[in-house]
Amino acid sequence: DVLAAAQAHLQDPALSLALREFEQAFADSEVEKIAPKKDSQFSEEVHEVVETVKGDKKNTIKEVVLSGWQFAGGTVIRPAKVKVVN
Repeated sequence: DVLAAAQAHLQDPALSLALREFEQAFADSEVEKIAPKKDSQFSEEVHEVVETVKGDKKNTIKEVVLSGWQFAGGTVIRPAKVKVVN
């Protein structure tokens, strides 16, 4: 995640190559990104609440702070950190 943020800012060709290789290594290891969409339902199995915010759609994701990672079989390595409507 930090490498992707740095690449978005720097647009460095070498960093881009390293990022692609890193993503390929994850794919080869059957590790998948947890990237929830805004307004999707919060699930404590794959999401971690870092903040609650006001809104109409209770228990939905308002913002993704940091993507998570899980093995293809479903075991979570790091839950996605999200802001949730309370």
